[in-house]
Amino acid sequence: MSAPTKRNTRQRTAIIDFLKTRKEFISAKELYSEMEDSKVGLSTIYRALSDLVNDGDLDVFIDNDGESRFRLCGSHHHHHLLCRKCGKSVEFQAPEAEALAERLGASEGFSEMEHRLEIIGTCQECA
Repeated sequence: MSAPTKRNTRQRTAIIDFLKTRKEFISAKELYSEMEDSKVGLSTIYRALSDLVNDGDLDVFIDNDGESRFRLCGSHHHHHLLCRKCGKSVEFQAPEAEALAERLGASEGFSEMEHRLEIIGTCQECA
């Protein structure tokens, strides 16, 4: 049995359209505040973001305050450089990280490896 398809509601479409205009990661509360004119409720935003992450349409990371931050990203596997001050993010490929994850997993008898790599620093504009 396959998973049910999520409906593209007006609210979900509004959230996706808004996220298309952003390059930085954004929290659900920030999204709610910035989308205030669209009349999308905070609980709807949380639910839609969760669904979009589960569907593979959004990347998510936990910031230093423990808050989840979201961004539309491509479907290809990638990693992020993140600015701790302004939230700027840069996607990058890291074949070395892929090889390391496979090698570490195999050495411990793990298979079907998955991983995320976020490198947090201060961007040139904020330095």
